[in-house]
Amino acid sequence: MKQKLSFVYEKDDEIAKLSDEIITLKKQLSEATAYSEEASKLRLENRRLSDDIQSLNTRLKEVSFENELNINELHKKIKTLDDKEESTKKVVSEIPVEIEDIDEMIDINVPHLRDVLTSRLKDKQMEHIESLIESYGLRRKNQVKKSLMEKMLEEAIHI
Repeated sequence: MKQKLSFVYEKDDEIAKLSDEIITLKKQLSEATAYSEEASKLRLENRRLSDDIQSLNTRLKEVSFENELNINELHKKIKTLDDKEESTKKVVSEIPVEIEDIDEMIDINVPHLRDVLTSRLKDKQMEHIESLIESYGLRRKNQVKKSLMEKMLEEAIHI
């Protein structure tokens, strides 16, 4: 009977070891499943990113081609403008330039000149002041903001 009992103890130990091994294997299986799912997600993301890179490379090639065309057009325009500039320089160089060497002297009456300039400047100042009054809408007002008045006076001073 002792042999049978020892046999049962041995089998119990073996069952316990196998149970522990089953638990360990289940943990490893769940970890492997998690890694597998994560690897699948990463593969999908990798494919998506590869597609994005492919489309961006295609777009880059298109833009590069467009830029080359634009650069060629600009070079043509620059050449055309350079040619026009050259022809203009030739035409301008062919035009005779008359230089007046001596300025003519005239007689002046300083008091009369002073009177004429003063009267003309007064008229010009009055026109400017009237236009400022109209532009600021002050003709029918009795009061105005100080800042508006300062601005108008500054404009009046700097004719």
